[in-house]
Amino acid sequence: MQCDKPACAQVCPTRATYKMENGIVAIDNDRCIGCRYCIVACPYGARSFDFGDSYEQEMQGANDVTSPEYGVERGNREKGKTPIGTVRKCSFCFHRLQRGEEPACVETCIGDARFFGDISDPNSVVSKLAASPRAFRLKEELGTHPNVIYLR
Repeated sequence: MQCDKPACAQVCPTRATYKMENGIVAIDNDRCIGCRYCIVACPYGARSFDFGDSYEQEMQGANDVTSPEYGVERGNREKGKTPIGTVRKCSFCFHRLQRGEEPACVETCIGDARFFGDISDPNSVVSKLAASPRAFRLKEELGTHPNVIYLR
């Protein structure tokens, strides 16, 4: 949800969860001890624990694809090696943003139902959509100020 006031960051004992300058709430997987306090604190269910499960039986080549954590390529997933045993969450595909690309969910959405951009730019599509009377944020009353906006 990339909250302005992330509850998950407030409870992290190692400060592994932090807010980047660009507003993305990130996890430093090298600092995360896997205590899962942030999972409990997140009112959106937006975090998960990486138990190291394999999808090799379900999808051919699934374990051949690596996923950089906030621009850090970690190589092949191996038991006892980070990020296994730590918490995971959406990073708006930070590694793709650095290359000037959109998050993968936006690029691959077949219904073109997802948009990404600069909400502070009044001429941007996302700014116009956010100003719509159809726009709302989940659980606004909690004061976390999530930056993901939905349309009714």
